[in-house]
Amino acid sequence: MVKSSLRAASEVAYEYVQILDVMVGQAPEYVSLAYGAVKILLVVQVNYEEMKQSVASYMEKIKTKFELIDHLTAYLPTDRLVGAMAKMYDFFNRFLAKALKFYTRSRTSK
Repeated sequence: MVKSSLRAASEVAYEYVQILDVMVGQAPEYVSLAYGAVKILLVVQVNYEEMKQSVASYMEKIKTKFELIDHLTAYLPTDRLVGAMAKMYDFFNRFLAKALKFYTRSRTSK
């Protein structure tokens, strides 16, 4: 299945390369524009895949930061610090809710 997908992608890419080769002599600015657009799409896809693979490590880093701040309240429990932590947790929960909504929406559209 992977080989057939790679073959199909290679065939499509080869067709576009042939078109771009013809256009290089006539309109190089359009070729650079098309190449830039394709490159942006490829970079976005690669970054998205890397992000999906490293979500667990990012969440672990965030967890350690939250634990560190939680320990501060044991040593310095001021109203201002507790209020700031409550806001921090609220913002993080909102972020997670939006991320979950985005992730489930993008998975259902595929």
